[in-house]
Amino acid sequence: NTLVGVVSALLMCLPKPRILLCAPSNAAIDELALRVFKGRLDATGAAVGMKAGELVRVGPIDQVSHRMQPHALNTLVDAQMDRMMGRRKEEDA
Repeated sequence: NTLVGVVSALLMCLPKPRILLCAPSNAAIDELALRVFKGRLDATGAAVGMKAGELVRVGPIDQVSHRMQPHALNTLVDAQMDRMMGRRKEEDA
């Protein structure tokens, strides 16, 4: 909870900072990232969570927990590429 509060406070700064969170294991970073994603606080202390794309989990996809895979860099890049390729197909048609 302390780390979620610290990250939440930093994210209220302007300009909005980019924060790199590290942990000694994949399981630990997945847990920390999930807590930050779900429990980010606003200025009033209410939990508002994070929007899709505000948090990116970096690491080998086979070592990312299933709960964090939607936020994994590989997943986000694949989704963006699919959207771009879909637009190209529509434009070519």
